Amino acid sequence: MSQEFRTKLAAVGRRPFTEATLTGLIASHAPRSKNMEAALAPANAGWIKALSGRPLFELLPEGADFSGGDAVEVKVETSSGQVVLLAQGPWFRVTFVETPLLQFLTSFMTDYMIAHGDDSGEAWSREALMMFAATAHRVADDLLNCGKGDLMFMSGRRAPNAEFHLLQHMYLKQVWPNLNTSSLLAGRVFRKVGQPVQIAGTWAHEGPMAFMAMFGSRLDTNLPVSTILWTVLFWGCTGNHTILPDAVGSATYKCMLRDLGLLGDVSIARQDSGQLSRFASIFEGHCPVMASEIETFADIEAALGKGYVAFGAGGFFGEKRKTLGVEFSLAAKLTKATRLAPDGSVVVGYAGKLGDYANGSWAAYDPSDEVALKKAKQKFIVSPEVDQDAMFQKLVGFAAKGDAIHDAEKTGSPPKAVMQKSDATALVAELERLLASPSMSIYPSIRDRLNVYSTKMAAAAEQLA
Repeated sequence: MSQEFRTKLAAVGRRPFTEATLTGLIASHAPRSKNMEAALAPANAGWIKALSGRPLFELLPEGADFSGGDAVEVKVETSSGQVVLLAQGPWFRVTFVETPLLQFLTSFMTDYMIAHGDDSGEAWSREALMMFAATAHRVADDLLNCGKGDLMFMSGRRAPNAEFHLLQHMYLKQVWPNLNTSSLLAGRVFRKVGQPVQIAGTWAHEGPMAFMAMFGSRLDTNLPVSTILWTVLFWGCTGNHTILPDAVGSATYKCMLRDLGLLGDVSIARQDSGQLSRFASIFEGHCPVMASEIETFADIEAALGKGYVAFGAGGFFGEKRKTLGVEFSLAAKLTKATRLAPDGSVVVGYAGKLGDYANGSWAAYDPSDEVALKKAKQKFIVSPEVDQDAMFQKLVGFAAKGDAIHDAEKTGSPPKAVMQKSDATALVAELERLLASPSMSIYPSIRDRLNVYSTKMAAAAEQLA
């Protein structure tokens, strides 16, 4: 199996970008504003020139390490029955690798199961389609049609092939007339045939993790302030004011937004770890909440009972093959980034993802409790190149600050600032530096929105100690 896996993975990596494909991809994502489309033309041309003719990635031989050059390299690591794929290279190219790698994994697994026990594929197809149909109707009957909440089909990465992926959307389009999906592929295809679907989504953890790796050394002295820099840039560039706040603790993130005068700008907060009830209480009275850790319909019912109004699910619809008796999980996280310093030297930064604590409050976490430690590390992700214990303790320290404030507020204590004035002023200075970049001149609407956030944060910083 291992040689077959590597052979097929190497073939995926050798596929080159073509100018025609890149031009078509850009055209399919053309902004609605003609002015913005014209402003983006130079950047698009630069991307096409940088990517055209280059392979997606190079699969390294077994035992070989990353070269550190400008190529995208992928290596395979196996441990305790797990297969982990690691990619390294320029960030703008590595971002193209995540989804193909995840789709390769699920495609390979599906093909392997069919070839070694289901020669015709009939059993896999029947189980996958019946599970999908039954789940889709349950969601329609007991959630969507009775107006209890909205659901976004978070899909694509686990679909074993494009045909099955589009078949899922065709079925959902019939069952859910107002289909919300995160799939750009389905969005393009359905738009071309005159049956548009609503594209919806939040950011992924890679964004704040990348900013921790690139800006953490300057901003994250006391708190994960780089996460807020990511937030305002995401809001300014997209106009999408959703948040995924759990990377280094949702309570700490919420407190930082409040201290900076930005909490009122949030449109919806997405829960992705920890406890449903605690997450809802953190954002109670501030914004709606969305649940995306959905394994069964019982999870939706539990979330509805705690005030959740929106849900995001993908593997829930049968793609995880639970009848296999083993967990097949797909995740991609950015844990390391390199950048050039003004003097030309290479600066390396690392990031981690902690998640909200499964037992409740990070402020109450007891590191001497081995059972608690195991639960505490359920969502923890970090580069193998760093001191993992030290990174874990650092991130727990960040998360505990906000959780302690939240715990105190629930017992009647008045709101307390988590940020220091120095944290906020450093954040504003970094945003102002980015706004002064010559490249911002071709994005005036984005620059204007970011200036509004900068002004808000600067005013809020003056009120901090």
